[in-house]
Amino acid sequence: MRGVKVVMTRESNDVDIGNIDRARIANNAKAELFVRIHANGDSNAEKSGISTLYPALNEWTAPIYDKSLKAAKIIQKSLIETTKQNDLGIVARNDMTGFNWSKVPVVLIETGFMTNPKEDVLLNSPNYQDHLAKAISDGIIKFLQTYPPRDRIFNSQ
Repeated sequence: MRGVKVVMTRESNDVDIGNIDRARIANNAKAELFVRIHANGDSNAEKSGISTLYPALNEWTAPIYDKSLKAAKIIQKSLIETTKQNDLGIVARNDMTGFNWSKVPVVLIETGFMTNPKEDVLLNSPNYQDHLAKAISDGIIKFLQTYPPRDRIFNSQ
């Protein structure tokens, strides 16, 4: 895909793999960016919009913090420009196992609220899914272009 090697951690719902294992897959692949794609939920069925989460700065995430934040900003901007959805911004999180175990830059994209009836219809639309995929891939490519090839963050394992 556009010169990028993609390593999938899951392609169906019928997969039993935890967040630590997903982070290990990204780490072992020496990924330049670990991208997690989710649909959000909320008790308020009116809540809508897209957000991109990134690891808060802590002892485990310090080596990947700057690049994760930069990726979150770029991908969120691409998503909002493409989809025109409500911008819920970027959000630092320190409570996510997949972030704390990641040795490579990581973001988690909340593509919308499946608890919002209108967004749920959008999220299930192949056309909208294509818009999301294009916006995410455009953001990833732009992020990767901000760093010289091989300027990666790895920890030896």
